Amino acid sequence: MIYKLILHLLVGIFLFILGIKILSSYFKKIATKRFKNIICNLTQKKIIGVFIGIFITALIQSSSATTVIVISLVHSGLLSLYSSVAIIMGANIGTTVTGQLIAFEVSNQIKYLLLICFILLPFYKNKIFKSIIIIFFSLSLIFLGINSMSSGITNLNGLAISNVINYLSNNFFLSISFGMFSVFIIHSSSTALALLQIMTSTNMIKVTASIPIILGFNLGTCIDAILGSLATNKLGKQAAFIHLIYNFLGIILILPFIDIFYRFIRELSPGNYARQIANFHSLFNIFATILILPFSNFLVKLSKFIIKD
Repeated sequence: MIYKLILHLLVGIFLFILGIKILSSYFKKIATKRFKNIICNLTQKKIIGVFIGIFITALIQSSSATTVIVISLVHSGLLSLYSSVAIIMGANIGTTVTGQLIAFEVSNQIKYLLLICFILLPFYKNKIFKSIIIIFFSLSLIFLGINSMSSGITNLNGLAISNVINYLSNNFFLSISFGMFSVFIIHSSSTALALLQIMTSTNMIKVTASIPIILGFNLGTCIDAILGSLATNKLGKQAAFIHLIYNFLGIILILPFIDIFYRFIRELSPGNYARQIANFHSLFNIFATILILPFSNFLVKLSKFIIKD
């Protein structure tokens, strides 16, 4: 019995990641060059950089991919370190779109998404129809994955994983570490967040216990950027450091307001735990960006001070 449940969970994770990867790869393939041109022509207005980061990440479904692109542009001298900060912050907000999408109850509509793909298949060579087919097929895989993960997690309720998380919930910083290493192992903050949303929806863990884990997810996404920067020059490494320190500062700044945030998201979506998780993830990243963006020049100076020749 236990093996069947674990299989449901693993198949769900595979389908979810596959859907994300197909969607991400398609948009990166057709749009990365355009995005690079847009980024390289970025004005000095920080808010524009934030919106570019949000848009790119929402489209390619990966804040890590956006950050790595930015680091490569900084490394090659096509983008200044100062301009990169706002885009990196925007990428953190853009990655929360997946969580908001997951919170919608659309699992019953999967059959219609697949039907649309099947109907449009003869027109696959047409660019517009091809895009629609790939988007809908990717979304179908994502929601099929969520259903499978939900089935596995629901029946695993009360087993070791819930006991571990509930134990960690007694220690705020252990929970953050758990979230960070979860993203490092899975290599997808979107998948980790989806699992968390399912666990809270099935009353496996409480939303309050999930909050520090979500903060850990943000730190976990920095690992890809750091690893990607190892092959770059000093500027690339400084951009990766800015990504890390920004996420770390965001956690520090929100700590005094955790209870306020929790009460707000509870009132915003009473009884809808998946939406509460998604809302906290979004609001936290927006909150961090609003507070830290005015001091982006300081982050650049700090990165130059820490990472020298």
